[in-house]
Amino acid sequence: MIVAMILAAWMAGCASTRPELRVGAVPSDFALELRVAADDQRPGALYIVEPDRVLRAATGPDVTRQMYPAPTRLLTPGEMERVYNLLVETQIVEKSPESTAPMGTTPLSLYVCAGGRRKVIAIGPAETLDLDPLVRELDRLAWVRP
Repeated sequence: MIVAMILAAWMAGCASTRPELRVGAVPSDFALELRVAADDQRPGALYIVEPDRVLRAATGPDVTRQMYPAPTRLLTPGEMERVYNLLVETQIVEKSPESTAPMGTTPLSLYVCAGGRRKVIAIGPAETLDLDPLVRELDRLAWVRP
């Protein structure tokens, strides 16, 4: 009984102490989904980067709906590392609270999985500039002209 309680407390402690994401090697579970709402400057966009380096992308007015785009391309390890590092450099995962807003209801919506962590972030107009380098890189990798 005591062993079970100690084990349960230890496991709960491990789950709550996730290390910060750091620039460098890409975690093997790294994945992201980024939804960009359409505005007068650009069409809406959906980018999905999977742990196996598959990039899926879609643009246009319907990207806010539930969809899973076909593969666009396979990222090289260097491209995957650049996407990951651009995300980490924004510190958005560390400084933003978990969102309860549905994906696609804010200018940018981000789902990230990395290093055993999963987080959904609703990004308002004030923070969109923080992610601009990442959005531009995903545009470039998916051959999208904003």
